[in-house]
Amino acid sequence: MKYIYGLNISGQSIIEFFLKNNILFFAWDDDEQKRKEVKGKFKDIEFVHPKDLDWSKIIEVFVSPGIDLNIKSLSKSRHFKTTLYRDLELYSQNTKNKKIIAVTGTNGKSTTIKLIEEMLKSNGLNCFVGGNFGSPLMDVYNNKNTSNYHVVELSSYQLEAAPSFKSFISILLNISDDHQDRYNSLIDYAQTKEKILNYKEIRYGVISIDDIYCRKIYEKNKQLKNLIPFSINQNIARGVSIIDNKIYDNYFERKLYSLKGKNLSLQGKYNNQNILVLYIVCNILNLDFNKFLST
Repeated sequence: MKYIYGLNISGQSIIEFFLKNNILFFAWDDDEQKRKEVKGKFKDIEFVHPKDLDWSKIIEVFVSPGIDLNIKSLSKSRHFKTTLYRDLELYSQNTKNKKIIAVTGTNGKSTTIKLIEEMLKSNGLNCFVGGNFGSPLMDVYNNKNTSNYHVVELSSYQLEAAPSFKSFISILLNISDDHQDRYNSLIDYAQTKEKILNYKEIRYGVISIDDIYCRKIYEKNKQLKNLIPFSINQNIARGVSIIDNKIYDNYFERKLYSLKGKNLSLQGKYNNQNILVLYIVCNILNLDFNKFLST
């Protein structure tokens, strides 16, 4: 038996997935109005408060990213050694897609996700966009989405409890002070963000070295294959940088790529970090960067 705790849109997408696949589960949300809403949407559902749950029968618990995994309501799970997951874990357990592009960072995730989506479409490719931005992750299965690529925005909360997570490209944009109500320190928060670079599973890691926490993560792991650093502040000997309207590619083609004369509403609309991320992803996927710049 499985258990869903927290019935926001990600929790509801898990309910839909379980119902469609005849998976037995209980569910709960502390908000009575939310329970009424969900009951009206899904008739065959049984609500059970955590204190009334027979934890000995629960195999897995899927907790909404908005809920702290250490709250008192879920304390019995530790006694019964019941594993707590986020929706990212269920998505990862079920995915067969080999072209997942995952993005995290304290700031700018949603903009980056949107631009990657536009870039793929400009090159004639379709994609599912989900996670913190777009649809809940499980909607890719609920809606039988067959897109070539999955572009997913991941919060630190989702990355906390998703050991099966795997991606083709994982992008870490930046780390700064945030969510300190949920983490013991900024170091703990940074270590959670680092989980997007699941080195046993990803093919490519893309990481900024412009803040101290990302830089430390890169220095710790720079010997790993296909870990690509980027910077908007300095020219990197083995990485990709942007300085004075020029991309210095010292990773893929060892060339200077001038943005001068391009149709760059891009420069006005989007920051240099996004330009670099898009350039790197284009090179990994062998896409035409100029097609995106001209859209």
